Amino acid sequence: MRERGVDDGHVIHLNSSEWAPGFLAGDGAVVGRLALVTGPSAGIGASVTRRLVAEGMRVVGAARSVERVQALADELKGHPGTLIPNKCDITKDDQVVSMFARIKRELGGVDVCVNNAGLAVLKDLLEGSPEEWCSMLDLNVVAVCLCTREAVASMRERDVDDGHVLQLNRMERWSGRVALVTGASAGIGASVTRRLVAEGMRVVGAARSVERVQALADELKGQPGTLIPIKYDITKDDQVVSMFARIKRELGGVDVCVNNAGLAVLKDLLEGSPKEWRRMLDLNVVALCLCTRETVASMRERGVDDGHVIHLNSITGHYIHELPGFQFYCGTKHMVTTLTEALRLELRRTNSKIRISSISPDRVETEFAINTGMSQDAAHQFYQTRPRIQADDVTDSLIHVLAAPPHVQIHDVLIWPL
Repeated sequence: MRERGVDDGHVIHLNSSEWAPGFLAGDGAVVGRLALVTGPSAGIGASVTRRLVAEGMRVVGAARSVERVQALADELKGHPGTLIPNKCDITKDDQVVSMFARIKRELGGVDVCVNNAGLAVLKDLLEGSPEEWCSMLDLNVVAVCLCTREAVASMRERDVDDGHVLQLNRMERWSGRVALVTGASAGIGASVTRRLVAEGMRVVGAARSVERVQALADELKGQPGTLIPIKYDITKDDQVVSMFARIKRELGGVDVCVNNAGLAVLKDLLEGSPKEWRRMLDLNVVALCLCTRETVASMRERGVDDGHVIHLNSITGHYIHELPGFQFYCGTKHMVTTLTEALRLELRRTNSKIRISSISPDRVETEFAINTGMSQDAAHQFYQTRPRIQADDVTDSLIHVLAAPPHVQIHDVLIWPL
C-alpha cells in the first residue's frame, strides 16, 4: 500500500476460527480490485475467497496447499471475479516478499489483505515446546505483520486513494420485519431509520416531533421498506405502553428495538437541579428500560427468539468526559452500560437467543450540542475543534451488529474518530 501511495486500504486480521466478519456491501465498489487472502484453502479463508470472487474481485489465494486452492479456483470459474492460486509458505519471509513482488509485477498491487492463516497447538504452557511456540508466533504474529507491511507498502506506492473494504450485508432476514427507533426525527435516529427502511424493514419512528418523522416518511416513499411515524413522549410511561399496544394491533409486534433517544443538560453537578437530573434519568435510563421491557415482552409473546435490542450508548458510558457540564450525563450512560450487561444476564438465565447490543460513539456531529442548550457558536466550536464522526458512521456500525448471524452477538461497539 505504501509503495503505491494507497492510504485508505484495509488489513483484516481473522483472529479466531469462530468469527468471520462481513465486509462487503455489494455496491460494485470492489469489482476488479485485488485482494490477498492467506490460508484460503479451507474454512473461513475459503468462505471469504468465494465471496470476494463472487463480488468481482481478483483474489490471490496464498497457501502451502496450493492444490486445494486450485480446486477452489476451478469451482469458481464463471464467477464475476477470479481466483489466482499462489503457493507460498507465509512463515518464510523470502517467500512472502517474493509473492508481493510477483503480485506487483503481474497484477499491479494489493488493495485488500485478509490475514486469515493461523495455527494453534493445543498444549498447556507447562507441556509445550519452544518449537511449537515459535511455529505459532511465526504464523500468527510475524507473518501477519510482514503481510501487512508489504500490503500497505503496495497501496501507498500506487497512490490509489479509493481503496475500500465494505461490510458484507446479511440484512435479508430482517426484510419485512418491524423495528422501533426512538428519537427518529433527527441525527443518528434519522440516519438509522433511513438505512433500516432501505433494507426493507417496517420502521416505527417514534418522536415528539412527529412532523419531522412524517417528512422523513414522505422522503422514503418508494424504498423497499416503510416508515410509520408515531407521536409520543417516551418519558410518559402510559404513552410507551399505549405505543406498544398500537404496534401489536397494527403491525404484530417489535422485532428490533433501537433505543436512540437521549438528553444531556450541560451543568456541573454542583450547579444542576433535581428537575434536570430527573429529566435525563427519565429519558436516558427509565424510558430505555421500559421500551426494552415491552420489546422483549412482545418478542416472547410471539415466540420470536432472534430479536435484537440495540442501545445507542456513548463513549461517556465508559469514560468520564473531560468537558465541564457532562458529568451527570456520563452517569446516565454508565447506567446504560451496566443495564445492558444486566439484561444479557437475565436473558441468559432463560436460555433466550434475543440479542442485546450497545453502541458507544464518541463525538457525533448532529443536533446534540444545540439540544443541550449550547449557542450556535459554542456548538460549532464543540464539533469543529476536535475529531468527530457523522451519524451515518454510527449507522454503519449498527447495521454490522444487526446483520451478524443469529448465533452471533456483538456485545459492545466503541467508535472513535481518527
